[in-house]
Amino acid sequence: MASESDPFSRCNEAVHISVGWEPPNISVQSHEFNVVGDRFQDENFVIDAIPLLPDPEVAELGTPRDHLAPKKSVLERMFPCEDGEEADVSERAATSDGSDDYGNLARAEIGRGPETPGKFDPVAAKKLGVTPGPDFECPSPAYIPSILASESFTPHFSSAGGNAVCIVHVFGPGTLEDPRYARWCPSSEKRLSSRHTPKSVNFAATGVVLHQLHELDSEIFPLPFYVDEPELDLALAQPLLTFVLEPTRVIDASQCPSSFDPKKVQPDEAIRSVVEGIKSRIATAAVNRPSIPPEDDVVVVPLGTGSAIPGKYRNVSSTHVTLPYGNLLFDAGEATLGQLSRHYGPAGTQTILASLKLIFVSHLHADHHLDVNWILKAWMNVRATGQLIYIVGPARYLLWLKDYSGCEDFGFEHVRFVDCTEILWDRGSEAAVNESVESLKQWLDLASITAVEVLHCDWAYAFVVETNSKKKIVFSGDCRPSKELEIAGSGATILIHEATLDDDMHPAAVEKRHCTTSEAIQVSKGMEAKILLLTHFSQRYPKAPTLPTMSEAMPIGIAFDLMRLKVSEAWRLPMIAEGLQAMFQGDGVEADDLGD
Repeated sequence: MASESDPFSRCNEAVHISVGWEPPNISVQSHEFNVVGDRFQDENFVIDAIPLLPDPEVAELGTPRDHLAPKKSVLERMFPCEDGEEADVSERAATSDGSDDYGNLARAEIGRGPETPGKFDPVAAKKLGVTPGPDFECPSPAYIPSILASESFTPHFSSAGGNAVCIVHVFGPGTLEDPRYARWCPSSEKRLSSRHTPKSVNFAATGVVLHQLHELDSEIFPLPFYVDEPELDLALAQPLLTFVLEPTRVIDASQCPSSFDPKKVQPDEAIRSVVEGIKSRIATAAVNRPSIPPEDDVVVVPLGTGSAIPGKYRNVSSTHVTLPYGNLLFDAGEATLGQLSRHYGPAGTQTILASLKLIFVSHLHADHHLDVNWILKAWMNVRATGQLIYIVGPARYLLWLKDYSGCEDFGFEHVRFVDCTEILWDRGSEAAVNESVESLKQWLDLASITAVEVLHCDWAYAFVVETNSKKKIVFSGDCRPSKELEIAGSGATILIHEATLDDDMHPAAVEKRHCTTSEAIQVSKGMEAKILLLTHFSQRYPKAPTLPTMSEAMPIGIAFDLMRLKVSEAWRLPMIAEGLQAMFQGDGVEADDLGD
């Protein structure tokens, strides 16, 4: 079981051990550690698995365990006996409530190299550190008693014959600081930590773009949160870091990619001139603008503005909106939690999650909802007693949440789900009174909340949210142009609309049931929206899509990941668009099919 990992880069942790020569066509096989004392062994390596359970489950380590129990549970649900009751396939059966101890099981591993035959000098080998040491995970301080109770580590850490030279720690919060862990941990070995690392900007090209946008307008494009110094004095586990066991033990970081350095960004002189001119115009226009109290404003933070798959410059779909009485998310594709952390920083993210009241899921494509469970899990850690969170989405999404709650506890019991059909917009008809919907409206001080069926895939919806202070926010989801949405969102304060493809790819947009840039603008005109923010761009436009001639009366903006648009500041968008065209003109790429 992987521990809760860093929200800034939630990729799976892995350690690769090279044992000299590897054949070019090496095959991959899996080995399941099913019982205590199980071992994997081949001609190069021996790996022993040590199960770890959080206190007070440590006593169960020595008891027999039916390692087939989880598989039997799945099979019983899939293939019930003929004379038994029919299995409920819509959700996990009551007996599969996720409460078994397998959900809390972590595992440590001890790897040892082979005994080398022939003329071998053990004294020299010991000095060179031929034998590798333990590699284990401690997700939280609750697992420390399990580590202390295990005798499997003793031979490797003892002063007489102990040969541990490297431990790869996968720390959970509070583990390394715990004095019990510090006393147990050997002092002579090298320590590699993947949790206590700086929050660096790992993709230099992305850092350059964010820095350029910040130079254009620091209000709308704030710099993301990053820290280049580690929290603790440890060898940092990072991509391509190598620990050399022989002939000399050393940690080699020479192949690790360097982090982004904003001081090295040197813009083109021609672009610099354009940017300085735009900044001057914005400053002049801002002088006579009336100020709006922050508590009365609406703030839109795009967390993912790309389609289908995450790209270097654009993550998949998610938009965070702050309203006067709370905040909400329109979709939450993978890595949304990491994007929140990048924008708001650790402390700010806790505050945002604590006031998160509503998540919309527009449809069932994974790039629009894959991070919802991670958001809920993080929200559960900061929620106030009795606090609920609402999710509005297609009915089948509730089945997914129920089933996944049996695999991992993310606070499903605190979720109130509203089926989109319960708030479906019907021209000329009064919406039926729904207790959950009325509670939601009161919870966020909303006058109305509406779902509009759109043409994309099955169960695809757009959303219209109106506050009691007459601010109307419209989110299109993925769709073709919709007259129904134009009517439902009439007079929108801001329309957040997909513009997946440029105008020259209209046939592809029709085929894939998406919109072109001009089609999104036409919907906005028909709606008479005051502001249009374009998003969900194909990854074939890595930096910025091509905008048609900007002669519209309304402000039109191109959404970028981690920008922050206050509705009261949207008048800046037309001037910013000029700078974007100068900065990113001709940066598109050709692709036959990027899965938009």
